Amino acid sequence: MENMNAEIASMDELLQTIPTVRYGDWRRDAVRGGALHLSAVLPAVSAAIGHPVATRIHHDPEALRVALGVPKADSVIVALVDGLGYWNLRMRVGHSPYLRALLRDESNDRPIATCAPSTTVAAMAAFGTGTCPGLTGMAGYTQRNTQTGELSQLIQFDNAIAPLDLQREPTVFETLRAAGVRVTSCGLPKFADSPLTKAALRGADYKGDMRPLGRVRAACEASKTPGLTYLYIRDADKVGHAYGWESEQWTAVFERVDEQLAQLHRLAPRGTLIVIVADHGMVGSDPDQRVDVAENPELARGGPGRRGAQVSDAVCRAGLRPE
Repeated sequence: MENMNAEIASMDELLQTIPTVRYGDWRRDAVRGGALHLSAVLPAVSAAIGHPVATRIHHDPEALRVALGVPKADSVIVALVDGLGYWNLRMRVGHSPYLRALLRDESNDRPIATCAPSTTVAAMAAFGTGTCPGLTGMAGYTQRNTQTGELSQLIQFDNAIAPLDLQREPTVFETLRAAGVRVTSCGLPKFADSPLTKAALRGADYKGDMRPLGRVRAACEASKTPGLTYLYIRDADKVGHAYGWESEQWTAVFERVDEQLAQLHRLAPRGTLIVIVADHGMVGSDPDQRVDVAENPELARGGPGRRGAQVSDAVCRAGLRPE
C-alpha cells in the first residue's frame, strides 16, 4: 500500500519538547511506546528467526515481532544507519530512490521512538541489549565516573569504568550465540574490539572491511547461513556532526547510504529479511539557543550532586519482569 503523503513536520515542531516516551511490554500505546521503540527491534528479530530473546524490558519477543510487522525468516540482516532519523529521511526522501520505494508501504512509513537521551552511546546500548539507559548504565556521550568522580567519555571509554563492568546487561547477540545461533556483525575493522562494541554489541562474530561495499558483501555472505547479521553504517552520523544534516555534504552521503542499502537488497540471498533502523535522528542547532557555561559560571558551581536535575529513563521498574 502506498502512503507517500504523510505530513512533514516543521523544524520548529520537531524541536519542541515532547512527552517522555514510556516503553516496555506493559505499555500498549499504539502510537508511542510499547513495541514501537528501538529497544524492541532485536528481541522482535530474535523471534522472527525462531529463537526469541526476552529482556528485562521486553518479556514477549513474539508480540513485539507481530506489533512491528516483522515476518518470520531463517536469516535476517539488521542494517543500522547511525543518525538517520525518520524525519531526516522524510525531508530528504527525494535523494533516496531505494528508501523512497520502501516508504510506499505504510508499514514502513512510521517512526519508532529512541531512548532518552538519544545519543549514539545510550541508543546503541539500548538497541544491543533490548533494554534502556537506566539498566545499561550508559546514559550519554559523557557521564560521571562513579568510581573516580571524573568525567568519562563513552565512545572510546576515556576515564570510564571498564565496558564489561559498566554495562552488565546481556546483549541479544550473546544470548543468541549461547543458544547456538549464528550471529555476525559487519563494520569497520577498528570497531571489532572497541569499548563500545564490547559494552553494547558483544557476542557476534565480527567481519571488518574498510570498503562500504565490502561490508555489504560480508553481510550478504554471512546471511547465507541461518541466523542474524548486523550491518553498521555510520557515514550519515559522522558527516552530520561535522557539517549538519541540512548540508550538501550530508545529502551527498545520504545518497551513498541509500545506494549501499540498495546494494544490500540486490546482493542478499533470496529469502533473507532485511530490517533497516536508526539509533537516533538529527536536528540543526541554533546558535542563539546554545548555553555557554563559560558565560554562565553559576551553572558550574556546586558539587556533582548539584549539577542539573535527575533524568528519568522513562522505564517504570515496577513493570519489569520478575527475576
